[in-house]
Amino acid sequence: MSNDDLSFEELMAKQGVKPLDPARAVPKAAPRPGSAGRSPEGPRMPVAPPNPLAGRVAELRAERDVLESAVAEAQDQIESLRGALQAAAQASEEATELRDVAVEAEQVSRAEVARLEGLLAAERGALTDTLQTRRSIAQLLLDRGCADDMEMLQVLNGLLLQRPREFLEALVLAHPQELMAVLVERVAFVSREVAFAPDANTVVVHVPKDRCEISGGSDVQANFHGFVQACIDQGVARMTVVGGSPAYRKQLKLLADAHADAPDLNLVSGTRRREKRRAEADMRGSDAVVLWGGTELDHSVTSVYAGGSARLIRVAHRGIAGMLQIVRSELRKKS
Repeated sequence: MSNDDLSFEELMAKQGVKPLDPARAVPKAAPRPGSAGRSPEGPRMPVAPPNPLAGRVAELRAERDVLESAVAEAQDQIESLRGALQAAAQASEEATELRDVAVEAEQVSRAEVARLEGLLAAERGALTDTLQTRRSIAQLLLDRGCADDMEMLQVLNGLLLQRPREFLEALVLAHPQELMAVLVERVAFVSREVAFAPDANTVVVHVPKDRCEISGGSDVQANFHGFVQACIDQGVARMTVVGGSPAYRKQLKLLADAHADAPDLNLVSGTRRREKRRAEADMRGSDAVVLWGGTELDHSVTSVYAGGSARLIRVAHRGIAGMLQIVRSELRKKS
């Protein structure tokens, strides 16, 4: 038999080649991922292996950004704290200056209080000495040897007739208001041409017409008529007049009684204490209140006439005619 008639296995056996053991056959390589569907003849692209440092670099960059943001925020806070610290330091400096000023002012105040206390003590001592040595003219005359009122009058009349200015200058009053009250209440300076009927307790001093406290150098009847007309025009039916001597208040009453259209006059002494409730009743029942008189003795009385609904008119002029003219003028002013 020729070699051409042999099979491949027989030919290999003839040449001494043992057949391959199937159990030891080399397995075929498994296809790579992603190679499915590719043509066996197509080119294969190289795949780069993953870089483990890239992720870490990204994390570090993110951490750096966070740290930079925190640093910037911390710097802003530091600047804010520096500004607050500067403001606090300035405020502390100003507070220190104010404290120094307050301490100095307190020291000055204490010194002034001490000075005033010293003056007050001196005044109190002087007043005590004055009160202890205070004597009325009557007491001095009695100490001098006068036995009764008649002898006192003889001494006073003699001194006033012989040396009036010297005697009067020697009289120094501790409380002149008391004597002024007597002069206001009991003395009237009146012209002889004016019909005036004083009471028994009024001392009348006759003076020229231009010094007359009743007429003021003009026709008192005409002045009263103008006063009445102003009251009618302004609707003043009742008026309280505080002040004036008893003789002047009597003269006003006589003038009002003689004039049918005159307002009802409530005449109040300006030197006698007036209770607050009575003053309030005067104001409630009057359309206008006239405070007549400009001396200190009137202030303690007229001070209770305040705060009422009645129109308040202040007149410093003592004379009747002058008072009537001022009241008439004030009533015609716009309230």
